[in-house]
Amino acid sequence: MRSLHRRSLWLVPVVIALGGADTCSLPSPTNHQIPSGQGYTDVSPHQIVRTSANVIYTVTPTCSDYPECPNNSIRVYKGNQAGTPTAFVEVDAAHAPGGGVGQPAVAIDGTNKIHVIWNKRTGSMRYATFDTATDLWSATESLGTSGWTDFGQGEEGTAIAIDASGTPHAVWSTRTGPNSRLRLKYARRLGGGWETAVDVADVVDCNPASDYCNAWHPTLAFTPTGELLLAWLNGTYDYVTDGRIRIRKRTVTGTWQASVALAADAMTGIDQGPSMIVGTDGVAHITFCDTQNRIRYWYNDGSGWKGDKQPASQQTHNPALAIDLTNTVYIYGHGTPQGGLGGHGNNMYYFSKPSGGSWSAWTLYASGSIDSSASTRWSQFFHYHPENLDILYWADAYPNYLLVGVN
Repeated sequence: MRSLHRRSLWLVPVVIALGGADTCSLPSPTNHQIPSGQGYTDVSPHQIVRTSANVIYTVTPTCSDYPECPNNSIRVYKGNQAGTPTAFVEVDAAHAPGGGVGQPAVAIDGTNKIHVIWNKRTGSMRYATFDTATDLWSATESLGTSGWTDFGQGEEGTAIAIDASGTPHAVWSTRTGPNSRLRLKYARRLGGGWETAVDVADVVDCNPASDYCNAWHPTLAFTPTGELLLAWLNGTYDYVTDGRIRIRKRTVTGTWQASVALAADAMTGIDQGPSMIVGTDGVAHITFCDTQNRIRYWYNDGSGWKGDKQPASQQTHNPALAIDLTNTVYIYGHGTPQGGLGGHGNNMYYFSKPSGGSWSAWTLYASGSIDSSASTRWSQFFHYHPENLDILYWADAYPNYLLVGVN
């Protein structure tokens, strides 16, 4: 059974920003509900970027028919000015990838090209770049088959990150083995092509007798020194309380260390993270939902993963991490689900915690029927204009509509 919280047909109030562009050294004026265009988001893929010229782009799939979103496409929207845009316009619609797509993962490099990886309904993986200098898509490349054709909205199956040299690293979901269970593949793009992919979900520690025993929702984050962290959710299916977050490190020499499991139970299924970010101080942060759909927070300051700094008890779906110039951490999520753990939850809220400090209260960010998994902007090596905190989220009436929040 899939989550019911995507089925609402309520509407969201939209507020148009009136602020102008800002300088590169100061945060842009605050506006939390700038209309972007049709589409939806999820936590891990970081589907919002800024260029070095301080222009926001969003890259998301559309959905007009929950949950599979058949024959949907990926759309790119560009802010109409640097700093805080007042509106967005779709660019290169003529070459938008379509034909039924899953959740695209997005990262920007040092030449202001946006790298995009996505899964197709045909059971194949695709990659392309979007050049912000010309506002055009590149030709599409194949990463091979995934075997995953029945994904729906809220099932994150892709992750991408760019290392300091500009090399894309990608992880994606595949269906393979007994009972067609979800596993994870990893590859880099070197010399104009993708390496042969390798399996990286080294442990899948849910019930082995189940028809479903899956490695869900990959997310990638580089450390300042170039180590690559991969986190994912192990578990069976929607709203089964057998989840476990696992984290695996790839060293700078290319060796994958054994994964470790957090000593915390997690809710399994769609809309359940994890989200992971690493600060400039090298501290890694991760958030997810426990088996009661409460926000849980763990961190690793170099002495192992710890969960001793929890925020107040708060239910949501798929909490998303962001971080600012001072290494203050933010967790975004919608309001408390109504009518059960899989129910609808209005409005967008956040927790914040300064480095070495305590968590704030659960604070209102934006109002409306926006029962949404927010996508935050972050990159370790090409995080242009870190003075701005940007998130992307969506109104849950169908077809879904995107909203951008600045600061």
